[in-house]
Amino acid sequence: MVTLGGIVLLKEKFGWIEIVGAALALIGTFIISYTGGTSLKTLFIAGTGVVVINALFATTATLIVKVHVKNISPELFNLNRYTWLLTFSVIAFYIYSPPATIPTKAFANISIGVFLEFIAILTVYYSYQFIDASRSAVVQTLKGIFVLIGAYLVFQTFPLLHQFMGGMVTVIGVLIMTLAQAGIFKSRPKLPN
Repeated sequence: MVTLGGIVLLKEKFGWIEIVGAALALIGTFIISYTGGTSLKTLFIAGTGVVVINALFATTATLIVKVHVKNISPELFNLNRYTWLLTFSVIAFYIYSPPATIPTKAFANISIGVFLEFIAILTVYYSYQFIDASRSAVVQTLKGIFVLIGAYLVFQTFPLLHQFMGGMVTVIGVLIMTLAQAGIFKSRPKLPN
């Protein structure tokens, strides 16, 4: 979605090799979400619709940040992001009234996760100063590899074979796009005889 938004709204340019890489990345994400069902209700894993809605909001935020990142510091964007997250979390807490007791270990893990997420989003915002939003978003899909490794190390879980293969297709698509952007796939001029 960010790639399409970058091309349509920000007029970012893509070559045909980059389009092939983006298509592979998109195909990989569909493979990851596929459950084997045949009806629209059972086609993708539960929660895919929520992720799509999240992607719409994230795309909007990404495009806004990309347009204004030269005038407003990434730190200010990040602070704004977390202020809104805190506001909506407090509202949701009061609406749903979940139990307020959090085990110490869970609180420590939450704190570490929040800090790492803060740093991750800050670096993403900084990347928009140097990389097109569409390309930065595609490169960010590589974080799935780190999530895969982390999930295996912490939770001893591994995705299903088709999900793993979909992830590999996504990574290959991202690598193709990155290498094309770096000029690796450009045709070299012929040397004179």
